[in-house]
Amino acid sequence: MPGISRFFGIVIYMYANDHGPVKHFHAEYNGHWAKYSFDGDLIKGGLPRKQERLVLAWAEIHREDLESNWKCGGPCATRTHRAA
Repeated sequence: MPGISRFFGIVIYMYANDHGPVKHFHAEYNGHWAKYSFDGDLIKGGLPRKQERLVLAWAEIHREDLESNWKCGGPCATRTHRAA
């Protein structure tokens, strides 16, 4: 499963076969994982606070990319972004 974005050790995923009623994405960092709605609500799991803030800021900036990926059923429209 390819990540749709990587930054500061965080990987963002969207699974093609995981389209429930709530639009969401997955984030992983150093053995921690979480599932967030596009609105930034934590659905399951959890990340350290600092990484969670980074993920939520990323989600706000890339909302259109998330919506595009959701419509096509997975990682198809979002470019991979890397932070230095």
